[in-house]
Amino acid sequence: MDDDVKSHDGSAIRDPMMDQYEVNPDDRDDAKEEPPEIPDDDRPFTQGGPDEDLSDEFEVGQQFKNKEEVLLTVKQYSIKRVAEYKIVKSDQLRYNAQCIQFRLGCNWCILISYRRKQEKWEVRRYTGFHTCMQTLMGQDHGRLDSKVIAQHIFTMVKADPTISIMVLQGGVKNHFGYKASYRKVWLANKESLLEYMVIRRSHTMSFLVGYSLCRCTCLVRFISNSVIHY
Repeated sequence: MDDDVKSHDGSAIRDPMMDQYEVNPDDRDDAKEEPPEIPDDDRPFTQGGPDEDLSDEFEVGQQFKNKEEVLLTVKQYSIKRVAEYKIVKSDQLRYNAQCIQFRLGCNWCILISYRRKQEKWEVRRYTGFHTCMQTLMGQDHGRLDSKVIAQHIFTMVKADPTISIMVLQGGVKNHFGYKASYRKVWLANKESLLEYMVIRRSHTMSFLVGYSLCRCTCLVRFISNSVIHY
């Protein structure tokens, strides 16, 4: 996907995932109309400190199948904890992040490295939950970007590809507790639709290949049974 995506009005929209080293600023161009409240079957995020829920804390030895899963999991953790972090190092072999208040009252730090033999990413060092209380996030969260939103709304888009952005906004707010901007949800919807079409195309091709092989097999059997033996 290109770094810049053209919006409906012709302006360039920057994907927040393209720059992992900066905190995404709150978007100010949300649609004026409030999105409708809709039921959300997924367990909503419980925002707050570590005393409320420790079930999603990282553990040394915890593994991820690829770096994309690493990035997504750390972002989701940050959103749930109402906390922000900075990326110290991020390359093909390691991912190191620290709380923005590191050494200023909070020692939250995580190091995730790639294990060549296992071909997986693994938590190598983790200092535990945030000890700071960051409460000035506003209506939106810097880490609630189009990638995180796309992962959440995919099932909704798959069930109804024509679902409106306003309804998706409502689903995002119900789950994460933040009102994502129209632009973020629009980008996420675009990514989800693209992934959905790729999956459908893959399934269609598999069906066609299987159907063709079946027809060829039947044709061979028919010809074999039709041969006259003297």
